[in-house]
Amino acid sequence: MVQRTIVQQFNPERPALGGVDSVIRDVIKFSPPEDRWAIVGVQAPELGRRGLGRWREAEVGGRPVDFLPVAALDPADQRRRVPHTVRLVGGLLRAGRPALRGTLHVHRVDVAAAMAALYPSTRPVLWIHNTTVSALGANSDSVWRHVAAVYAPTEVAAIRRAEAIVAAGKLELVRVAALHDVCHELPAWYDDELFTPVEHAPNDPLVIGWAGRLEAPKDPLLALEVMAELRRRDVDAVLEMHGAGTLGPAVERAVADRGLGDVVRLRGTSPREELGAHLGRADVVMMTSHYEGSPRVLVEALACGTPVACPAVADPAGVLDGTNGCIAVDRSAAAIADAVSAAAGLCRADAASSVAAGSARLTVPSLLAALGDRAGTDIAEDVA
Repeated sequence: MVQRTIVQQFNPERPALGGVDSVIRDVIKFSPPEDRWAIVGVQAPELGRRGLGRWREAEVGGRPVDFLPVAALDPADQRRRVPHTVRLVGGLLRAGRPALRGTLHVHRVDVAAAMAALYPSTRPVLWIHNTTVSALGANSDSVWRHVAAVYAPTEVAAIRRAEAIVAAGKLELVRVAALHDVCHELPAWYDDELFTPVEHAPNDPLVIGWAGRLEAPKDPLLALEVMAELRRRDVDAVLEMHGAGTLGPAVERAVADRGLGDVVRLRGTSPREELGAHLGRADVVMMTSHYEGSPRVLVEALACGTPVACPAVADPAGVLDGTNGCIAVDRSAAAIADAVSAAAGLCRADAASSVAAGSARLTVPSLLAALGDRAGTDIAEDVA
């Protein structure tokens, strides 16, 4: 048996919007059946301090996991006054820096830095989901953008002391490979139990799907500009938006101000178990992100047989090739509207076959095997 411990502002008992949450759930679900996972994470805010600092059993993807909640918060809440990592680390301290087992996995640079201070002997596997530019850019929702000068040295130190790096995207892999000898690419995969082709007849009007956090990096307001542009062109289409976030009120106002109430349907948060059906019913899925590291929605839509239209930055791995989707020439509403119209006519079988080899079932076990995690060793034998 291989033991792995994840330290992350992650709640195994309640899924959250976002790629990191999906990655962690898929990695646990599709890891070898004899492996055992432990999670040091967070619990629902309404539970308060009840149960904090005490191990209990939870479930992820049908797999039992050992769960130690150390803070009560919603990982998807971007209105936080205190950074989630600070609350996570504070909870670890209150729990007495508990002894952890196996190989440590962390999914944030700041968590890696904190673990280095709390557990000096630790060399974690560091998963990097976004580029430095995306973390610090004007459209980022990371608190690091306010202290950008501190981020670069913190990241370099975290990378160099890691056991191994898993980086999203080929360009990011090249960058971190200059700092570490053991690097692996984090591909965008999909859960083939949830995202699978379904029988589909073209809709009238055209149904455009959009799924993501209603936050600045995903730019949901641009999706509304695209719908306004399609209306100007007399394209009969509706937009199904799945997601929630701090921009929710701004999206609602923009829908009203632009007179799009009859063609934009705000569906709120759809459970991941249901999202595949929504994506499969769409004629085309639109992405409007300012940046992506390992875009889950793109491959999940393709796995359902639905072509994708997006700006180039939303497809950093170059998955779309003109047969399964279309890349807009720029981030303007007009260019994305062009891509949406072109993608809607593509062959759905080609879309599905383009990612057939990229399911989590096939990808996760090989990635974990390449990481070569240690079995049954203490992460922190130096902690009293």
